[in-house]
Amino acid sequence: MTKVLFLTNIPMIRQHRIDMYVDAIAKHFDVELWDLSQIYGNNEILNEMVQECIKIKDIYLFSEKLKEIKLDNEVFVITNILLHNLKLIYPILHRLNIPIININKDSSAAWMYSRGAICHIKMVGLKKFAKAFIHYNPILRRLLSYYRNGNVKYDFQLASYNFYPEDSRCFVKIHNIKYDEFRASQNEQSIISGDYILFIDAALADHPMFSKFKNGLNRSKYLTQLNQYFAELENKYGMPVVISAHPKSNYSQEDFPRRQIISYKTPVLIRFAKYIVAHYSTSLYDVILQKKPLKVLYSRDMLQSACYNTVITGIQVANYIAAECVDLDRATRNDFFVSEKEYEMFTKRFLLNEDKMTQSNGDLIISFLKDLQE
Repeated sequence: MTKVLFLTNIPMIRQHRIDMYVDAIAKHFDVELWDLSQIYGNNEILNEMVQECIKIKDIYLFSEKLKEIKLDNEVFVITNILLHNLKLIYPILHRLNIPIININKDSSAAWMYSRGAICHIKMVGLKKFAKAFIHYNPILRRLLSYYRNGNVKYDFQLASYNFYPEDSRCFVKIHNIKYDEFRASQNEQSIISGDYILFIDAALADHPMFSKFKNGLNRSKYLTQLNQYFAELENKYGMPVVISAHPKSNYSQEDFPRRQIISYKTPVLIRFAKYIVAHYSTSLYDVILQKKPLKVLYSRDMLQSACYNTVITGIQVANYIAAECVDLDRATRNDFFVSEKEYEMFTKRFLLNEDKMTQSNGDLIISFLKDLQE
């Protein structure tokens, strides 16, 4: 019997289940969800935590439980744990000869940020430029990876583009992780009456990754600036702005007065939106697949805060597809538009396996697992 273990180093939330195709894989394989956050010293309490996760409290229990399962099963591990964190548990997995499969949405963001920081040195400064150059240059990056991680690698990297070839022994080309959401949204009905502008939130002021730092974004000022811009859009285009809230945001209705705040409906909200405004989010790839007019938002405060990398990443994606980047500190505003050529080039390069267009990502991953099983 084959068992597929899903491993996270932070508490697993609903979005992790989506991003690692847990439900699709569970239809064909026996699966377990393992929360390793206590091993990694991560005690976050997050909204939408998956309750059926098995919480592994220490390395010893992790090792013993794997040995026990391995006695009667062929075991595959699917993980979103980044390589520099994976090295903590890698020796155990490697010793037990358990294939490590990475399905990870963060590698594209890291690569886009490095590229963006190189292209926008005035926004990030010389020090961040130099660091980004090391992470972007293939030779320097390989040397740094070996220095930090030694021979630790994923056995298989499943992605639409191989941003970091040095991280895995084998690359398997699938679609971008947003492809299945994009496909599914084509069969859904709108949940909003009438035309609307969609704001895709990135939880810049709420996300634990940012808010723990001293230079976290000033939440009150940030929300005030957003609401002022949304009012401009509503006055100009005669339609409301709807908020697609990030899973780790913590909004109340007072944060966005008179505007709908909706969670876990981003793909269908994108499908029926007239226009999109956003910071960086992997949902931008859904926007591109759906060829929606996009503006990416930034400000001086954002660029000087802990969330600067997310902001630069969004700017870089916008530059690739010739979308407007809106500086919220300035008055200049242009109309929304779509550059068909740039959208198509980005889609072909980064988002799709064009030879498998009729197959969903779930289908491709399950087919890969079945081949690996044999």
